[in-house]
Amino acid sequence: MTTIVHEAIALVSSPTPPSIAIRGGAGLQYAAVGELTNGERVTVLGTTLDSTGAEWLHIKRAGYDTVMTVTGYVLPKNGVVRTQSVASPDHERVVAENKKLTERIASQARQISYLAGEFWAEHTAYEKYRKAVAPLIDNLKSLLTLEEKQAS
Repeated sequence: MTTIVHEAIALVSSPTPPSIAIRGGAGLQYAAVGELTNGERVTVLGTTLDSTGAEWLHIKRAGYDTVMTVTGYVLPKNGVVRTQSVASPDHERVVAENKKLTERIASQARQISYLAGEFWAEHTAYEKYRKAVAPLIDNLKSLLTLEEKQAS
């Protein structure tokens, strides 16, 4: 069974031991690859059932460098570990950036709408001007044609 990836805080409720093993696979037969202590932030990648049907959390615990980063499995039964979803540290920054971007797009859309209106007004004015001047231009052409005929 797979769940949505989310960030979580590990809540280790058993005082003894103060940490629980992060195992290399979903099952007690897998070796420990790290430990999880109370309050540590982990990314829950999904859930996996072991051969007995117990559900294990597939987690990733980020370290200070790639060597300290641990990906493995913890068994969240009997209240040993629970997860509580938390917002990503970048969540507020991303929301603020998206809001600013949305405001910029809305402002640009208003400018485009205004310019389109101005263009249409100028186009309409030009068409009115062209229709008003066209007969005058035709008259001038006729006069020029007459003058050319008279001159020849």
